[in-house]
Amino acid sequence: MVGYGAASYLRQKDAKGNTSCMLVMAKSRLAPTKARLDTIIRDELKGVQIDRSVFWTDSTCVLKYLQNKDARYHTFVANRFSTILNTTHEDQWQHVASQHNPADLASRGVEHILLVDNQTWLQGPEFLKNDKEKWPKFSHNYIIDQNDPEVKNVNAAVASFDTRKIFVKL
Repeated sequence: MVGYGAASYLRQKDAKGNTSCMLVMAKSRLAPTKARLDTIIRDELKGVQIDRSVFWTDSTCVLKYLQNKDARYHTFVANRFSTILNTTHEDQWQHVASQHNPADLASRGVEHILLVDNQTWLQGPEFLKNDKEKWPKFSHNYIIDQNDPEVKNVNAAVASFDTRKIFVKL
């Protein structure tokens, strides 16, 4: 069984430069959760100014699919990425290593008792407390393999006719 998990954090920086992060909402076994959670949280926090949303994934495949404009995907994948790109922009998506991804805890089915004192779960990855210039950088290659099972192969034939050479006998 494939599990999905998303954890949303509110990152705040005060006038003195102190940064804090806190878990706002988490979901498991829903897809595409991150885009939907952002919409829900923005609706609920109408009085809070949110400057920017950043979506973190440990899936390099997701990043490749989001950045690629040429490939056409099978219906299941195409529908999910359509939903994601209707509410987010591909520039908002970043890579996080699995060991720093708190949403992995939700997708693995960790018992809730283990989350109560888990600081990564409650406050997000430690790097979020740093300025974004110090966040992890991911050197990526967004080229999708021709044999990727999610890419739809399209076969087309083109026919052209020279109408000057068509004669009709009456």
